[in-house]
Amino acid sequence: MSNNIIKTKGHHTYRYEPPYYTDAGTPIYSKITGSGENTHFPFLGEGYYFWDNNIERAKRWGKQRYNGHYGINEYPLVLEGEYFLDLAGSRQDLYDFFAIVQKIWDKLGERMPIGQTICLLQTLERQKPGTFPFKIIRSLNVKTKHNTISYNSDKNIKSSFLLDPEIIICFFDRNDVPIGSKIC
Repeated sequence: MSNNIIKTKGHHTYRYEPPYYTDAGTPIYSKITGSGENTHFPFLGEGYYFWDNNIERAKRWGKQRYNGHYGINEYPLVLEGEYFLDLAGSRQDLYDFFAIVQKIWDKLGERMPIGQTICLLQTLERQKPGTFPFKIIRSLNVKTKHNTISYNSDKNIKSSFLLDPEIIICFFDRNDVPIGSKIC
């Protein structure tokens, strides 16, 4: 869908705590875990996750998620093509995606979290190819007051500039993830 061509580095954080670690260079697949009310859905659906050119965020993730027992792989990424949905850099992609999501929410009668909605779309795609044909999604992870600075000194204006955007990239299929990495 996106006309954007983005060349970037993807930073993938993984647990490195023998015997619980992956082979260096192999990205970890994030999938739905749990069941019932304890079901956990990945941020952007099931797939392989990278921080978009953000080694510092990859380190913070390793410290938080893996208690400091982690490694980071760096991948050269080129994001482009009709199967790339750019929710961080394409207003049109965002608009089109929201139209799809709104139809699902209307049909279900509820607003689900985006990760859960994308997992549903991935299931629909497996059942009926062409429903949600995307293989790569790029999105902004927004945290209130996280690394922001106000645009001006007026206390009545709450707008701020994001100094350290956390952009997430998810590849749905291992075959689309570039081969080769270096450990950071």
